[in-house]
Amino acid sequence: MRAGPRARGHHEVGAELIASRVPPRVAWCVRMHADAKRYLCATEPGYFGRLSAASRHTLRLQGGVMPACEIARLAGHPWLSDALALRRWDDRAKIPGKATSSLTDWEPLIRRFFP
Repeated sequence: MRAGPRARGHHEVGAELIASRVPPRVAWCVRMHADAKRYLCATEPGYFGRLSAASRHTLRLQGGVMPACEIARLAGHPWLSDALALRRWDDRAKIPGKATSSLTDWEPLIRRFFP
């Protein structure tokens, strides 16, 4: 069970903000951002240990490691692999000093969906 309203996180807010402008698959993957972390903690040995202290804290607020019943419900979802990929990209983006693309590099894609 999820914690109170404060646990409504950036993944839910972000999905709501973009839902009218992106394909449903994209909005779903954004909405699943926290659940993807919960899923990976439950299914991938070592994943939890690689989380930052902040991510471990929010994991507790987001419902903790995903139980088997939720894993079973998600396992067959056609977009699950995309949500897990998005989560992994987010994890890699948190590496201090990692070179990243500039906002200018993403401008054509951003303008496509947010004219």
